[in-house]
Amino acid sequence: MAMLDELVKAITQLQAEVVSSKELTTSLAERVSQLQDKVEKKEQSPTGVSWPATWAIPLVRKNSPLLYNWRNFVREFERVFDHRTVTQSADRELLDLRQGNQDLVSSLANFNRLVAKTSWPEEKQVVLFYKGLKEELKDILAQIDPQPTDCQELINLVLRLVHRLAERKGIRKKIEKYSWRVHDNRDSRTPKERTPEPMEIGTIRRPLTKDEKDLRRKNGQCLYCGRKGAILPNCRVYALSEHENQHLRKYLDKFLENGFIRPYKSPAASPLFFVPKANGELRTCIDYRGLNKVTIKNKYPLPLIPVLLEQVKKAKIYTKLDLRGAYHLVRMREGDEWKTAFKTRYGLFEYTVMPFGLCNAPAAFQFFLNDVLREYLDIFAIVYIDDILIYSDNENEHVQHVRKILAALRKHHLYCKLTKCEFHVTTVEFLGVILTPQGMAMAEKKVKAVSDWPTPKTVRDIQCFLGFANFYRRFINHFSQTVAPITKLLRKKEKFVCSPEADQAFSTLKEAFSTAPVLTHPDANQPFIVEADASDVAIGAVLSQRNKDTGQLHPVAYMSRKLNEAEQNYVIAEKELLVICDAFKEWRHHLLGAKYTITVYTDHRNLQFMSSARLLTPRQLRWMLFFAKFDFVVTFQPDKDNRKADTLSRQESTTLPAFQASRAIIAPDKVLCIIKTEDFFEEICNSFTVEKW
Repeated sequence: MAMLDELVKAITQLQAEVVSSKELTTSLAERVSQLQDKVEKKEQSPTGVSWPATWAIPLVRKNSPLLYNWRNFVREFERVFDHRTVTQSADRELLDLRQGNQDLVSSLANFNRLVAKTSWPEEKQVVLFYKGLKEELKDILAQIDPQPTDCQELINLVLRLVHRLAERKGIRKKIEKYSWRVHDNRDSRTPKERTPEPMEIGTIRRPLTKDEKDLRRKNGQCLYCGRKGAILPNCRVYALSEHENQHLRKYLDKFLENGFIRPYKSPAASPLFFVPKANGELRTCIDYRGLNKVTIKNKYPLPLIPVLLEQVKKAKIYTKLDLRGAYHLVRMREGDEWKTAFKTRYGLFEYTVMPFGLCNAPAAFQFFLNDVLREYLDIFAIVYIDDILIYSDNENEHVQHVRKILAALRKHHLYCKLTKCEFHVTTVEFLGVILTPQGMAMAEKKVKAVSDWPTPKTVRDIQCFLGFANFYRRFINHFSQTVAPITKLLRKKEKFVCSPEADQAFSTLKEAFSTAPVLTHPDANQPFIVEADASDVAIGAVLSQRNKDTGQLHPVAYMSRKLNEAEQNYVIAEKELLVICDAFKEWRHHLLGAKYTITVYTDHRNLQFMSSARLLTPRQLRWMLFFAKFDFVVTFQPDKDNRKADTLSRQESTTLPAFQASRAIIAPDKVLCIIKTEDFFEEICNSFTVEKW
């Protein structure tokens, strides 16, 4: 302290200068009086005299023995004026300070008060403040990296967390107060009977310890929400042939050596089996359906294949890459390996890398590869899970593009399987489609597979065939109408009987696959043309563009579907409008904001006047609001010139549905039949002063 130092200095000088006690007393009194003027105002006593002087002057007047013993004088001075005891008390309180049931504001006020009385360094203050927090706040802070090193930063962070937790608590109470659900009386239960609170998506939860995970597994509880009912998958061991056993041993030895799997004791287990490859080898498969049922799904999207292929546009040269052991390049999260366990006759094993068959594996790998090639996507490369296509307009650019992609893959230790790669080609098969500079077509292997497909005999056979053929429906110009007799066999209320109509539809569809046209690549710099037509039971449309050289129309995509019962009751004008509406929704990414006006061909003349009609139904008004976003013009085209779309919609128009044929609302003898003509219709419109619509 400054006062103590000055007083000690003054007394020391007096001891050296003064010999007699009388002189010491007089000089000490004078020095003490001089020190009074140097003391700060906050050290003043109520009488205006400094506290040290108030204590020292009576000693001088009484000629106290302390004035003749230097050590005793200093000891007494320190006892009266030194704040060392106060500091020690504050240190003890600060070390024992805990938040407890106090709110953070009160605890923070006590912390600041005690810190002001001590001289702890900054890093020690951070430790002491963290030590005094509640356990739930410590759990949240433990998940934050990097940790704050400044005490004020830590205080601000904790304040934000406390405010957010208070908001969530208020929201939860509000939901419970006004919830329509019937709540059970949980307060009447004992603590052991109360069900744990379910996990709230988006909240911060501390990671479970190993003991907690083991306890939840033992009790059959979910590791995420803590509730029972998430049944762990378990299975029996399948009997394998000698050839399969040999392959299994090689598989286990190879993956154990690579570190991809390891022996483990897990409460979950999935079955292992083999399926033959095209080259005669065996593919190891693990049935993770039981695990996938209790897995929280990853919502990361996979790209739409038609939209992905349209990015290629008019590229002239291609390179296709296929990654080797794609999923095995991703490490399983530590602590989740036990979920991938599988049973064999040689024991239980778990994967340390991501295996095939997990429901979240495609999304996880798509995210990984998108992140690796993010700067090149949709510029000269497209990615679908582990398949990569590089496209360019010329050879020189393509060499540079391929080098960039390979360098990015090598940087992240990703390597390709050479036997599945194709470099610098003008025709490539990618995702089941043949890509050329002129357009895209179905892969020859897929066409041959459909041509050689045996006639379905069971519901399962039909489902397999439709699942395979539906992928190529954009190449078939009357897919939905052709396949309609086959889909009728899938109705659960009807007995499965393979009808002659279904056999004929199956043969027609196989022929359509073998004669499907080559679809041209959409070109945003050319005008789009939509050919639309509707019948009583179906609608169809064709998106086309004209060839720059020949001027002929080439199809870009086909669209067709059956009408439901309500739509079959629409008047013919509304059915024709429905075709245009569905076509615009199907090809919205091409037509919305098109560079040139869209031309719509229809065989219904009255649609040309739809935009100027004064009287519209509510349904037509909704459609007109939707059409307002597009720049298009409707052009009349007779049936004989609109054969493409007409074929789409009239495959089954000759046969009316059974419910229409059997319906009898008014007796026939009570009905007066009038044959409507265009002239008669115009007279009716003119009588109501309404333009044609």
